[in-house]
Amino acid sequence: MPQEDPLHPSEKLLEFYKDRLRECRSHIIDLRKDVAACQGLAEQSATKEEETVRILADTSALQENLSELQSCLYKEREHSLSLKREIEKLELEKFVDKRKIAYLLQVAGMKESEIDLEDRARTILGKSPRKRVRFREVKNFNKNIQDFKEETLTDVLKLKVDALENELKAQTSVLKEELISQSNDFDLRKKEWEAQKKIYTQQIACLNSRLRNAQQFKFSEMDSYLEELDRVRQRDLKLIEDNDKLKRSLAICKELLGDDYPNERAKKAESSLKRLREQLDQRDKLVKEYEDQKAELLEQMRLLKRELENEKELRQKDKERLVKREEYYKGKMEEEKKRRLLETEGFTADVKLLRSRLQSVERQIRQDRLRNRHHKEES
Repeated sequence: MPQEDPLHPSEKLLEFYKDRLRECRSHIIDLRKDVAACQGLAEQSATKEEETVRILADTSALQENLSELQSCLYKEREHSLSLKREIEKLELEKFVDKRKIAYLLQVAGMKESEIDLEDRARTILGKSPRKRVRFREVKNFNKNIQDFKEETLTDVLKLKVDALENELKAQTSVLKEELISQSNDFDLRKKEWEAQKKIYTQQIACLNSRLRNAQQFKFSEMDSYLEELDRVRQRDLKLIEDNDKLKRSLAICKELLGDDYPNERAKKAESSLKRLREQLDQRDKLVKEYEDQKAELLEQMRLLKRELENEKELRQKDKERLVKREEYYKGKMEEEKKRRLLETEGFTADVKLLRSRLQSVERQIRQDRLRNRHHKEES
């Protein structure tokens, strides 16, 4: 800065002040652009958060569909097992019936090709011409059937078959009850988890909305402050230009009048010049205050940029953690209890983090308001 008398400013001093004011104004314009860019980054971060919440909702819907498919699969397996048991039972009955039919055909002296099954009625196409069945033979035939039953199905085999059948029924009933109990427990845990997840999702959305509103309010306050500072710089430039014009007009008048310059006018000019010098002193003080405000504003912008960078890193970490959690949910679907606990802890940590961040933002806003109010009172 050139060393000049502040009571008699020269053209160089005025030009120097003009240049400094223009530099301050250009710097303020750059700061406003930075604030607008930070605001855009905050909006992009909010959009990405909403997209992440939507992806989590879609993942929850897919998990719900997967649970329903698993439940249907369990039911189909149970039905398949029951059908398999019925088929085995029918196969056993079929085998016993075949043995009985073979024995009857052997006793009657017939062949299987001589029997035709039509309209669910057994019709004998041909009879054996070798012998005639009598009452005694029928009696012997019934006796032979009874002997065949006693030979084929003994008491020991009956007891074993009954025991195995009872054991199979008991195991089947126990497994069925256990499957029903696990299915009910799974449905209950699923409903609890869905309700808790819905609550956490609503809380996260509310906290994100509050954080976004606080950021928008802070950006608007900063923009209005920079706009007001720009208007002050423009007014100072205009005052300096007016002062320059008045000085040139006064110099022209003195040059034209010369020795005939009236004393009263000279006194008035001196008094006006004195007032102008006082105004210039005031302007110098204002310039100094503006420089202090500029340094403070630069410090605030530096802190704001650092805060936004930290917030961006935290958002990136949150996004990575959410992606990892989504992969974890897909891989660990069977471990319901552990997954519920881990998810609850994750959401609780997110809520605490967002609350602490919101408190810090609100605290910063209050400090900015108090600082702006203090600067306004001083100015």
